[in-house]
Amino acid sequence: MTCKGCSQTALNRVLSVAKGGFKLVLAKSGLSQVSDDILEERKRICLECPQYDFGVCNACGCFLAAKASLKGEQCPEDRWTDGN
Repeated sequence: MTCKGCSQTALNRVLSVAKGGFKLVLAKSGLSQVSDDILEERKRICLECPQYDFGVCNACGCFLAAKASLKGEQCPEDRWTDGN
């Protein structure tokens, strides 16, 4: 079974959301965070993306607040990378 509006199976979606929750905890700890400027640019890009759904990316299942704030992450849709 796939979730409505995305190509993930239900199990993959659950695992992705759990991974996103872990990233949120890591982000809140202050480890490996990007600068405020990069974070704001990533948020702006995500908010305009059709995959964005109430704080969660339907392409990867991550929480925007976590993934966008961490160094070494990139958008699964190639809208932003570790460099921006």
